[in-house]
Amino acid sequence: QSQSSSNGSATGGQQQQQTALQRAAEQMQDAAQSESASIAAARSQKALENLREQQRELNEQGERSVNQLARNLGQRGQELLQQQRQLQESLQQATRQQGLGQTRQSVRQDESMQGLIEDQQQQQRDLEEIEDMLRAIIARGDNDDQRLMSQAQAASRELRPIREEMATSNRVLRNGMVNLSVDIERELEDQIEEFARSLSALSPSRDDSGSDQIQQAARDVEALREQIEELEQQALAFNEAGQQSGGGVPSVRELREQLQRSQQLAQSLQRQAQAQAGGRQPG
Repeated sequence: QSQSSSNGSATGGQQQQQTALQRAAEQMQDAAQSESASIAAARSQKALENLREQQRELNEQGERSVNQLARNLGQRGQELLQQQRQLQESLQQATRQQGLGQTRQSVRQDESMQGLIEDQQQQQRDLEEIEDMLRAIIARGDNDDQRLMSQAQAASRELRPIREEMATSNRVLRNGMVNLSVDIERELEDQIEEFARSLSALSPSRDDSGSDQIQQAARDVEALREQIEELEQQALAFNEAGQQSGGGVPSVRELREQLQRSQQLAQSLQRQAQAQAGGRQPG
């Protein structure tokens, strides 16, 4: 069920992509046929809005792809480990500064200790986000990559005792038992280091072609958007110059030719999107 809904959302994204590109191509065609530079600029602006929408959609698709999630998890694991080391160092420093005479009550009221408690809670929230990402990979994985799915499931199992230990350490620190919390955090570092290695191993050994295509399409749309923005500026410059070309200001004919080239690029991108959508349909 989850796989079919995932495929459905991917197909929906493809259809949106084609629609946005189709609208942009039609608006560029209208702009190329405009009688004046000001009308061409206005119509180009509409095309730009569609291209920006298209770029946002492609970027979101790239972030949602399973392989991109796997790559992001590798980075999140390293960040979690780095934060754990900083937290442990801060806790050890706090124990050295306290001295033996400090009571649990005074520890609980200590402002710097409250900051460490909040740091621990942030670690717990970060771990929850990692768990959500692992669940997304497991839910949306398919038979094409059993390796990734089984590794994500194994990482999820590793995560559970870490989550419990984090909760325990936070509880004992809130109760003023700093030394015990330091011991737990030291053990946690070893667990998180192993967990971070598991997350790094999730990163695909070869790039996913679907993810690559999305990233390439996003770059192509960005290049097209920049092209149209430049054309819009040229059309406005032409209009301000009283429709007199020369002095670096392009003629109407040159503007039309450039718009037609941009329109052809938009149509080419649309055909690529259609081909990708067709290739993803079940046989």
